[in-house]
Amino acid sequence: GFPNPLPTPRPVLNNFGTIQAISSSTTPLAFNITNSGTVLIQSNQLNCYGYEQVAGMTTVASNATLNPAGFFLQGGIMNGLGTIQGSSANGFLVSGGVMSPGNPIGILNLPNGSYTQTVSGTLNITIGGTNAGSQFSRLALSGGVLGGTLDVLFTNGFQPSLGDVYYIVSTPFFGSITGTFSQLNGLQASNGIVLVPQYQAFGVSLVAATNPVLSSLARNGSQFSFSYPTTTNLTNVLE
Repeated sequence: GFPNPLPTPRPVLNNFGTIQAISSSTTPLAFNITNSGTVLIQSNQLNCYGYEQVAGMTTVASNATLNPAGFFLQGGIMNGLGTIQGSSANGFLVSGGVMSPGNPIGILNLPNGSYTQTVSGTLNITIGGTNAGSQFSRLALSGGVLGGTLDVLFTNGFQPSLGDVYYIVSTPFFGSITGTFSQLNGLQASNGIVLVPQYQAFGVSLVAATNPVLSSLARNGSQFSFSYPTTTNLTNVLE
């Protein structure tokens, strides 16, 4: 529990090994946690003031909650199917490392506090089918700003079909997620389909489209012609 009076500055638990959190207590720990090893939140709830990860891995199981006042991911991997509760005042900052909902597939919930992914942060999404949670990953947010890298991995030999839609980032609040990913990796499937990010009022989806490869290239004097396949409801920009 809290010492009285509270220490200033707050003590820090530096983890370089393994922490397995299974306690049923919901009493906040009176210190910050800095993780460079492994933290497994396997059930119930782990409470602390601040949670910072510089390396290693944190996994939040499906029936578990990580509940820090502030969350700072600088390195390593944050994954799982549970909840990172956070604070509406401090929110979540991903300035490095990988946010990877699922283990490897599932929905990771951040129900309050703003999520900010900077240019050095990465969101990892695994796709093995068309059902959210059971077959592809999703990050469920209350709101935030997206940036940095989106990495997509197809698994179990799955290939998307034309018109498939994967809602990979979701929010229940209209217009509460802004920004775009500055780097996109792994969106081209081996069957000629490419996943196109669509930034919408309630999050981000990936739409399976025909890869617009140019063909029938020809030049006649000052005129240049070509053709390419298009996908319904998607706009192509030629530059």
